[in-house]
Amino acid sequence: EELLKHSLKKEAQIVEANEELERIVQFSHEEMRRLKGVYDSEKHNWQERVNTLQEEVTCSGPKFDKLHGQVRQLASENEEIDRQLAEKSRECGRLRREYNDIKSQFEETELLIKDLKQKKATHEENLLE
Repeated sequence: EELLKHSLKKEAQIVEANEELERIVQFSHEEMRRLKGVYDSEKHNWQERVNTLQEEVTCSGPKFDKLHGQVRQLASENEEIDRQLAEKSRECGRLRREYNDIKSQFEETELLIKDLKQKKATHEENLLE
């Protein structure tokens, strides 16, 4: 009976952790979609700026240096956005693995509880006889 109580308590903890992980995974997916939208928007803006800069590149001297600096800055920003997306993607993968581990533990606990309930019922039947 103590084992059953402990298993039920463990099951409740696993269910709660599972729900929290599902919320975290959902938030991560939403955050990744948001970052992807920012990335797509920035990439579009970046491409427009690059096109404009390429048209202006025919000039020389300080203006060219300024434009070249802007291109480098845009490329740097693009790399940072790519890095953030990769980081979020890795985080989502890690959360998915944690979720699957907890789900497996939960399913194992459910089987254990089912087995314990069956043993308890058998034991009670034997006591009645």
